[in-house]
Amino acid sequence: FLPLSAQLARVAEEQRDASGGIHVSNVDGWHSSEEMFEFGAAGSSASWYGGLRGALSDALHALDRDTRLAAATTNAASTTSAAASLPLSADVPLADREVSGWLNSSGRRAYNTLHDHGRPVEWSLVLFVRTGDEAGPPEEAEDLPGQGQQGETDRPGAATDDCNDEHPRGGSLLMKTQPDGLRPNEQAYLAVPPTPGELWAFQGEMLHAVLPREIGQDGAGADVAPRLQARQRISVAMNVYRAAPRAAPAMAGKAL
Repeated sequence: FLPLSAQLARVAEEQRDASGGIHVSNVDGWHSSEEMFEFGAAGSSASWYGGLRGALSDALHALDRDTRLAAATTNAASTTSAAASLPLSADVPLADREVSGWLNSSGRRAYNTLHDHGRPVEWSLVLFVRTGDEAGPPEEAEDLPGQGQQGETDRPGAATDDCNDEHPRGGSLLMKTQPDGLRPNEQAYLAVPPTPGELWAFQGEMLHAVLPREIGQDGAGADVAPRLQARQRISVAMNVYRAAPRAAPAMAGKAL
């Protein structure tokens, strides 16, 4: 994973420097344009997402297996028909699937508001590349916002002791769930800390957000300075769209 991680981090930095990105659910953080993955096209292996092919293919096969198992358990009386009727990811080669993705680069105070990716998306996946909390040069701390000379926090928008605290779940992917057994007006939340190399998948309709690593008022503008590159939280987000239902097999017979 280390070579791929370094490549993805470098691509995110290069694209962020070249483009202002787009605004969807991201607040202060940088979000590249959504790009369709052309795994079946010539030269796709040289694209920035080419190295993701193996991990994505393995993930879809694992999700397919688990979904079939869940269908078989839920529909024990008609196991074969229930499982076979599902248009699942592994039924279609990855090169023929509709898959899109984008890069995220977020400073210490950037976050993503609660949102979902919609019913057309079968699976949403997030690959954590870098947490942003990796150690930087020792002198870097001296120039962080809110840590300047005495009196600097008096200026408008400056960080203060009251708004410069790290969140206990800072930087986590937060998923809003409705577990079985809860009343309709009750929800549960799962906070997933960003661990480089981990790939998480969830249904496209699931509400989710990304928490800031630090609470503050002056946004993440200072985090894009070259000296603070290592403080960017970098991830790859992907959407796998629903496969078209398989056509019913033709019935051979003699007309009466």
